[in-house]
Amino acid sequence: QIDDINVSKIEKSLDEGKVVIVTGFQGINDKGDITTLGRGGSDTSAVALAIKLNGKCEIYTDVDGIYSTDPRKYKDAKKLEEIEYEEMLELASSGAQVMHSRSIELAQKYGIEIYVGLSCGQERGTYIRGGKEVKLESKIITGLATSDEDTSITIKDFNSNNIAGLFEDIANKGISVDMISQTAPIDERIGLSFTIPKEELKECRVIVSKYANDEEVIIDDNITKFSLVGLGMKNTHGVAS
Repeated sequence: QIDDINVSKIEKSLDEGKVVIVTGFQGINDKGDITTLGRGGSDTSAVALAIKLNGKCEIYTDVDGIYSTDPRKYKDAKKLEEIEYEEMLELASSGAQVMHSRSIELAQKYGIEIYVGLSCGQERGTYIRGGKEVKLESKIITGLATSDEDTSITIKDFNSNNIAGLFEDIANKGISVDMISQTAPIDERIGLSFTIPKEELKECRVIVSKYANDEEVIIDDNITKFSLVGLGMKNTHGVAS
């Protein structure tokens, strides 16, 4: 987490008419050690600098903007001229790789507009900005994110009194649960399904085995998660159909 950025040297150089190049993705911790900012640190560095310097943030990368879905998977994907912070956050957390959610959260908090464009090209990119500037009602669905990185675990006959204990044990191991689905309880028994990252399956199976026999557990790692994203869905019926 970024606590603060000392921009005095940057501002002095800018006042002298210099072009300032700043290495992102790194900082100093409270012990004085050089450290990295972790995943998404480079985008987050750029947004944080824009906040401190009261400027705009432009991210130049190997893609020419943000698309409605991954253009490497779907050739008919359409590039977006603009996208709202919340929609971009949802896409990023649902598997879209263009921007890390940390940088979007920071930009939304301080109202910093982000432009994402191609580093070597003239194509127009995409603006990530607040809802007041974005024409929300013209679109119901903004984007579709897909992810093949999840595994689903289903327990066919589960004691509903053990739900909290199961997910508490999973959380204590640092395993991130994404989606949870359960049937209505009948005599305190339910069917329970949830998804986790594939690489966490081995550790999670050990936890699940404390609560259910192997014959009650179904593992499916051949799944894709589709996430439809769009603020226009809030006021539109019939989207699911």
